[in-house]
Amino acid sequence: MPLSTTSRTASVELEHSIADTLQQFKQVILYGPPGTGKTRLARRIATAVLNPSVELDREEYVDQVLRQLTDQEQFNLVVFHPAYEYEQFVGGISPIVTNDKPIGYEIRPGIFLRMARAAEQHAHPAVLIIDEINRGNLPKLLGELLYALEYRTSTVRLPFEWQGRSDLTVPQNLLLIGTMNSSDRSIGPIDVAVRRRFGLIHIEPDASVVREFWSEFDARWGEGLARLIERLNCELNECDQGGELRVGHAYFLANSMLPDLKQQVRRKWLFQVQQLLNEYQNVLNVRGDFVERYSRDLDDVL
Repeated sequence: MPLSTTSRTASVELEHSIADTLQQFKQVILYGPPGTGKTRLARRIATAVLNPSVELDREEYVDQVLRQLTDQEQFNLVVFHPAYEYEQFVGGISPIVTNDKPIGYEIRPGIFLRMARAAEQHAHPAVLIIDEINRGNLPKLLGELLYALEYRTSTVRLPFEWQGRSDLTVPQNLLLIGTMNSSDRSIGPIDVAVRRRFGLIHIEPDASVVREFWSEFDARWGEGLARLIERLNCELNECDQGGELRVGHAYFLANSMLPDLKQQVRRKWLFQVQQLLNEYQNVLNVRGDFVERYSRDLDDVL
């Protein structure tokens, strides 16, 4: 469902601001509480940079553009996790297993090296999104890129050769967008050496997005949900002393292509938000009936 004119204007302004920051720093991280639309925003920023003529208020256009550019090595998205390795991201020696031959080995480029070499061959921008960037072992995953990302005119040596070359210079037209859930306390913070090579952009929960979405369907219901979000996050913010343990607006939106929009929000509350609030309650000094109180508030809205 298209956003209202006011919402679209605010969204475009935010996207242009992030795109300008990305062009300056060459790599940024979008961080914030869960449900604030960081990955969706990253994809839209990538589309705006790679094809400025695309109408960003049509998600199907964004998907179409990014699929095409993936085939051309101008766009890709990876998800970091504890088992993700340097050899998968940059490249290295990988085993070859066949049924009728002994195990062998070959040099395989990782996604970053493939995109870097492709970006060297053209002047067009290329964008790599690293989703959940703080879930990987960043110093190990980045390796010599920790230097090469900051000093883009300098060449580093890789511990392997691919296409007859072991050198790597990160092209100026290869841009990185990371996303990070900053409320997950089971994940260690990004160390200073990594952090200072990225522009850090905080993405806040925004109740106005909920108001604007539901104005197309039931403005009164949307207003009730927006006020609930504001009260909920205000209390969480006070208990967490300005920390990141809050709830994003995406939990209170629905997929307009599916039936029963309000029931979608009920399910999100029951199976996602309540579980999140239970985790928050375990680490914050909040009243024992915290989850029950806001569940009753949601019932009142419904």
